[in-house]
Amino acid sequence: MKTPHLIQDLLTFLDSSPTSWHAVKNISKKLKDHSFIELKEADRWNLESGTPYFVRCQGSICAFIMPKSKLERASIIGSHTDSPGFKLKPNPEIRRHQSILLGVEVYGSPLITSWLNRDLGIAGRISYLDKHGHLKEGLVRLDKYPLVIPQLAIHLDREVNEKGLLLNKQDHLNALAGMTSDYISTQSYLEMLISDEIDFKQIISFDLHLYPLAPAALVGYQHQLLASYRIDSLASVHAAMTALLHSDRPHEDKLKMIIFLGQ
Repeated sequence: MKTPHLIQDLLTFLDSSPTSWHAVKNISKKLKDHSFIELKEADRWNLESGTPYFVRCQGSICAFIMPKSKLERASIIGSHTDSPGFKLKPNPEIRRHQSILLGVEVYGSPLITSWLNRDLGIAGRISYLDKHGHLKEGLVRLDKYPLVIPQLAIHLDREVNEKGLLLNKQDHLNALAGMTSDYISTQSYLEMLISDEIDFKQIISFDLHLYPLAPAALVGYQHQLLASYRIDSLASVHAAMTALLHSDRPHEDKLKMIIFLGQ
């Protein structure tokens, strides 16, 4: 069965937007492809009637189409670009029992048990000095070496099926990255992963999240259902963005706007 174009576009958007910053990057490209003009926060704006614009700030973005004449009313759709999950701690690397672990903290209110025993990647933004000493910022998506937050085997937690799984958020959610015997480097493990994506002299700061590597998929009989990480927010984002792009003619006296907020 052939997947409808709109659904395929949603699947692609979900897979390419593991964080709010990636989502905003993808939204910006679509807006530019439809002749929306990007505005800069620091500039003085001279908005022209009947013209489409957008402005972005980190993981947030706003796009709008000016009315042809005097502004009398507005139609606004809002959503958010981030989702509950886990983010890396500022100094995440832990070496214990010949293992390399990455410490994480809870972001939002995820269903914690749904993250166990899954292949996980790392995505987000970093600030760094390039080889010339210039401060830069970039997005990364690290999936070459999957992580996992493992659950205890049944013989080490005999009552888990009767009493449920109880997890200490500080002690039981570290992501397993590998074995110390197989990793010999002067860099930290995280720096090694990032160096595959970006040529840096020094990492200044980072804001990195875990994300499931399983791609968005159509499931169920005749593919009637869609399963994906971050569908809770990005489905609304995609619907609102698509609606604005498909109604890109300016209204006589109404402002048409979408606002998506994130980190």
